[in-house]
Amino acid sequence: MKILHTSDWHLGKTLNNITRYEEQQEFIDEIAEIAKDENVDIILISGDIYDTSNPSAMAENMFFNSAVRLAQNGKTPVMVIAGNHDSPDRLLAGADILKPYGVLVSGRPFDFNINEKYNGYEITAENGTAVINKNGETAVIALLPYVTDRRIDEIIGKSDSEEENAESYSDKIAELLSKLSERFENDTINIVMAHLYTLGGKESGSERSIQLGGSYSVKANAFPEKAQYIALGHLHRPQTVSGTDKRAYYSGSPLPYSKEEAVYSKAVNIVEIHAGEKAKIKSIPISSSKPIEIWKVNSVAEAIEKCRENSGRSCYVYIEIKTDRVISLEEIHEMKLLKKDIMDIVPIMENDNDLVNVEEREELLLKDSFMDFYKKLKGAEPNEEITELFLSVFGEDGEVK
Repeated sequence: MKILHTSDWHLGKTLNNITRYEEQQEFIDEIAEIAKDENVDIILISGDIYDTSNPSAMAENMFFNSAVRLAQNGKTPVMVIAGNHDSPDRLLAGADILKPYGVLVSGRPFDFNINEKYNGYEITAENGTAVINKNGETAVIALLPYVTDRRIDEIIGKSDSEEENAESYSDKIAELLSKLSERFENDTINIVMAHLYTLGGKESGSERSIQLGGSYSVKANAFPEKAQYIALGHLHRPQTVSGTDKRAYYSGSPLPYSKEEAVYSKAVNIVEIHAGEKAKIKSIPISSSKPIEIWKVNSVAEAIEKCRENSGRSCYVYIEIKTDRVISLEEIHEMKLLKKDIMDIVPIMENDNDLVNVEEREELLLKDSFMDFYKKLKGAEPNEEITELFLSVFGEDGEVK
C-alpha cells in the first residue's frame, strides 16, 4: 500500500493577525495533486486540523470540502485524529456527515468503531483500531488522538496503588498503544497514528507546548515493535524520531507558522509499505507556501534599500537592523510602503559597541515614537517633563498602567 502522511494543518491560524486561508487552500490543493500523482491508497492526517478548539465557519468549511476531495468520493480512506489544538467534540460533531465519503474521524482514544464498505475497500474498526482491506492487502491502524494524563487514567482505570497511578505519561501511552496494536499481525500492514510529543523532538516555536517540562514526553520505546510506520503529529518541523529505527516520523506542518520555521522546507511523507517489510519513506516538499524571511542588515538605509529591491516579491519578512539610534516612524512607514507583509522591525541597538538590553531598546523606541507623534501634533518637541509623564503611564510590557 501507499500512504500519504500529513498533519498540523492549523486551519484558521494567522501570522501577526494576517489570515492564511488562501495559502492553506493552496497547500491543500498541492496535497490533493500529490495524492493523485502518487496514487495513494490511504491518507493520514495526524491531528491539529484546526488552530483552536472553536474554529471559524470558514475553517470548518475548508476542512470538510478538502477532506471529501481527498477521499475522492469513497475511493481513498482519509483517517483523521484530534490534536491538542482540536476539540474532540467539535471534530466528532461532523464525523457522521463525513463518514459516507470515506473521511473517518477519531476524537478520543478507543472511541472509533465502524463497519463500512466503500468504493474499492472495506473498513472495520473496534475500540480505536481500524482494519482496512484494499487491493488484496490489509492495513491495521492504531489510532491515538491527543490525550491528557488525566484522560488516560480514566481510560485505563485507576488502581488502589499510588505507585501504579504515578507511573509516567510515557508508560501510560505505551500501555494504550499496546492495547491498540493487539490486532497487529505478521501478515498485516501495521501502522500507528498518534498526536504527541516524543522525547528529544525538535520544536519550532509555533506549537502549543504539551510537554509540560518533560512530563508529557513520550519515549521511543513506547511504540509497538510490530509497528512498521508511526505517523505522528504535533511538531511542525519534519523529522524522524531517534531510537525508533526510522519508523516514527513527524510530517510537520504544511505551512511555516513562525519565523523559526523559515529555515527548513515543508513536506508530506509518502510511505510505501507491505506486510512483513520495512517501510520505504519519501518526503515530498510542499512548494506552494509563501516563504518567511529574516533580513539582518547593518543600517536603516540598507533596510530601506532591501525593501525597495524586494518590493515585488511575495514573502513575509522580519527585519533586524543594527543601529546606533532609534528608528523613526517615518522610516518604518517608508519600509512598509515599499514592502508588503513586514511582520516586525527589530532595532539591534549598539552603544559604544555594547548591545543595549531589550528593555532599554523598547523604552527608546516608545520614547522616540511619542516624540515624533507629539511634534507632528503640536509642531514642537515635547519637553522632558511631558515625555517622562508619558513613559510613566506605561508598564514594562507597554500597557497603560
